[in-house]
Amino acid sequence: MSLRMILRILGLLLMMFSLTMVPPILISLLFADGMWQAFVVALGSPWAPGP
Repeated sequence: MSLRMILRILGLLLMMFSLTMVPPILISLLFADGMWQAFVVALGSPWAPGP
């Protein structure tokens, strides 16, 4: 397996894992607790480099 393929798969897995931050963002917005920004940063961090 090439390093490029491994890094691509790892990037895709990180992006899929970051989607688990969507429900906490919605709940935070629903209850207006003001913590949604932290969840957005946690969601966006793995998406920044991309696959």
